[in-house]
Amino acid sequence: MIEEKQLLNNEKLREMHGTEYVNTYEKKPLNRLIRLRKFFDLTKESIIVDFACGNAMLLEVLHDCIKEYHGVDFSTEMIASAKKRSEKLSFFNSYFYEDDINIFSNKNISRFDAAFAMDFSEHVLDDEWVKILSSIKKTLKLKGVLYLHTPNGEYFIEILKNKGILKQFPQHVAVRGAEHNLKLLIDAGFKIVKIDYLSHYEWRQKPFALLGVIPFIGKYFKARLFIKAETAIND
Repeated sequence: MIEEKQLLNNEKLREMHGTEYVNTYEKKPLNRLIRLRKFFDLTKESIIVDFACGNAMLLEVLHDCIKEYHGVDFSTEMIASAKKRSEKLSFFNSYFYEDDINIFSNKNISRFDAAFAMDFSEHVLDDEWVKILSSIKKTLKLKGVLYLHTPNGEYFIEILKNKGILKQFPQHVAVRGAEHNLKLLIDAGFKIVKIDYLSHYEWRQKPFALLGVIPFIGKYFKARLFIKAETAIND
């Protein structure tokens, strides 16, 4: 499995995230992000960037509490879907870029108050993810914040997937545990502010979260990780 992952390249990743994936993504419930809103520290003056924005579902959640939304994605189909959502919301301070994140970041140094990586990191292998994180960091203002939401690699279902007992989503090539996620963020120059273990947003898996209060083993029953990190003050 590791060898197969190492053979992934940009062309293969684009193929995996094509029209079929876009159609599946459209069916994701909005509550997946609505429930995270309480964690976001934003104001009406906030200028935010959503990396791997997909169909701009995050815009629907945050358009009433920010100044500008910028969405970046490498998928032509996703950007088209995102623009349709923006038009439907009549939120005119939204901007979309079909671009490579590293290239986009070099053109937008110290521009944003907050960056978002919602269910993105699990689609990217370690070396490339650190490179992307380093690029994201460039786009943030002093004390700018990165919000990251991702599956918890230590969740018991993810462990079963990793062992081949259950089937993993083909696009999920790098589902990581908390320590692994934090290490890569620190490697990229971020300071960790907070990490939360959350239940799954799907109702069928929520009951498992009740076991999350058990000492020492609770993390194995929390399906998602939500991480808040920021640029170091001495950058």
